[in-house]
Amino acid sequence: MKIIIHLYLILFVLSSCSTASKKNSENSDLNDLKDVSSELSKVYAEYKNKYNSLFLNLRDLPRPEKSDGLTAQLLVRIDEKLGDSQQLIYDHLIPLEMAQKKLTPTSLDPQADNNIEKMNTKLIELIKSEISNLNNYNRDLEAAKKLLFYSVKFAGSYLCFTDLNFENDSSKIVLDHKQSKNAFERMVLYANKCKDFKFEIHNHTSRDNDKADLSLKRALAVKNKLIQSGIKSDKIVGVKGLAANESLIVEPALGSLEEKNMEKTELEYIRSVNNRIEFKVIQACQ
Repeated sequence: MKIIIHLYLILFVLSSCSTASKKNSENSDLNDLKDVSSELSKVYAEYKNKYNSLFLNLRDLPRPEKSDGLTAQLLVRIDEKLGDSQQLIYDHLIPLEMAQKKLTPTSLDPQADNNIEKMNTKLIELIKSEISNLNNYNRDLEAAKKLLFYSVKFAGSYLCFTDLNFENDSSKIVLDHKQSKNAFERMVLYANKCKDFKFEIHNHTSRDNDKADLSLKRALAVKNKLIQSGIKSDKIVGVKGLAANESLIVEPALGSLEEKNMEKTELEYIRSVNNRIEFKVIQACQ
């Protein structure tokens, strides 16, 4: 699995050079820089601690089953984002180091000093931004941890499906897209796992679609679609529309400053995960 291979490639964390950075410098790190400001040292230390903690938590998670597509998606996404974050930091560390090495104790170059100061300030802002991103990746990691406990092996556990599409503000299921069709096919597969399997259908929404009546109608629509596809009705022991009461990933409040400042792609990703169908296992396979 990609994540397992890549995790070992980045085991050095920030205490040594990244694989990509080694192409440019064998020993680039903040410790190699001269005249490092106290603020830069402070934010770098905070970034390094958060990165190391997140990496170790990611490394220690068990490998998800192949059928658990969302968990794998979350973990691979975090893994890739960590690699991108580290590379971004080093892409700015290396030019700053090179600029400082060109200076000598006897050189008097106000322009060079000014450029270094600007690079130093830019690096501080960049690291602060990446610290905020690490907090988001940690949020996704917590969601992945929850999903790792979703299984059909015991009563009270859950199966999660995030790719099933509905028409906007409607309970009509849309299977035109491959991902949506595949999600429904997985539902049928799990529902037919064994004759003993019984479950509830729960619909969850994102905050921008927080409507209890619509959520319940969507859960009922899934039930009816499963029955039309040959699933025995006695397997489905209940339906619930939970709307936005149980978000998988913490979502900013509508109209909040956090929502306004969040990148559109990030907000869309959170909402796509929170808009989901879950099977709550009532009776597992014997």
